[in-house]
Amino acid sequence: TQTGSGGIYGRGALVTEGAALVAVDSAFEDNAHTGIKAEDPGSTVDLERVAVRDTRTDDLGLDGAGIFLFDGAVLTAVDCTLERNHTIALQLNELDTPHPAAGETAAYLDGVEIRDTRPDDLGEWGAGIQMSDGAQLVLDDVLLEGQHGTSLSVFGAGTVASLSGTTITSTQYDNWGFAIGAQAVDGGQLYAAQSTFDDNGGVAVEVYGAGTAVTLEDVEIRNTRSNPAGDFGRAIEVIFGATLTVTGGLIEDNRDAGVYVSETGSSATLSGLEIHRTGRIPTQTAATGIACQRDATVVADGITVAGTEGPGLYAVQCALTCTDCTIDDNAFAGVSAVGNTT
Repeated sequence: TQTGSGGIYGRGALVTEGAALVAVDSAFEDNAHTGIKAEDPGSTVDLERVAVRDTRTDDLGLDGAGIFLFDGAVLTAVDCTLERNHTIALQLNELDTPHPAAGETAAYLDGVEIRDTRPDDLGEWGAGIQMSDGAQLVLDDVLLEGQHGTSLSVFGAGTVASLSGTTITSTQYDNWGFAIGAQAVDGGQLYAAQSTFDDNGGVAVEVYGAGTAVTLEDVEIRNTRSNPAGDFGRAIEVIFGATLTVTGGLIEDNRDAGVYVSETGSSATLSGLEIHRTGRIPTQTAATGIACQRDATVVADGITVAGTEGPGLYAVQCALTCTDCTIDDNAFAGVSAVGNTT
């Protein structure tokens, strides 16, 4: 499909005004601007064993999304592939003036693989899934691999993503030196169970802003990489008033910090978590298994922190409680508490 007048638009499929698209054993390939776009209340897209690939940017070098949903459209995708699209593989949001009857824009993905979303011609984005404005997302047995910048972004109050058996891996740095495996921002909610974050750049899981909450259950986070300047490589970062809850799981072979919690109102509750071998980055004198600072709060129960290239627990002007914890074989100190810390 080619672009239209003005060098923009050129969608492979457009679903509007409550219409339905059902595709089985099909492909949307080498289309301009957007592979599949769905909008308006009641509009549905049902895909089974469908590939959406190689969507091109428009003549202005922008867009190139695989699937774009807004204003209450709903996607169900089973055993599908989204690969080598541009800017964003799957986007869910509302327009500036949403339809007054629009419900929640939503996507339900089962057994879907999202690979190698590429930046636009300006070198920006390349995200796997981006959602906002109260959209809902359920991922079951989904693979996000080789995105650029972010693999999953959950923005804004009422926006909720639920992951089960999902793998987010090999998130690459974009042209701005930015990379995050999954992020919840400014009130977004992320729930992940029995999922894996492996070999992502920058930060594997970012929890940012007041009202933002991330819950992880039996999740593994491994091998987060530093950026080209040698910074970051953190497994989890909780900042600016956000909330993290972790039950079980494993954090190993990350850089700089296993769990980093900072700023007033930020909190982390950790139960049964194991944190192993957090490595030092070149720009710091030591790594930390868990870092708590600037009036943040960490409550840990039954956790293990071992093999850190620095203190297992590092607390500066914060409140940290650790009950029935094992702090073993860390460098410099098992626990380092500095300043006005309790």
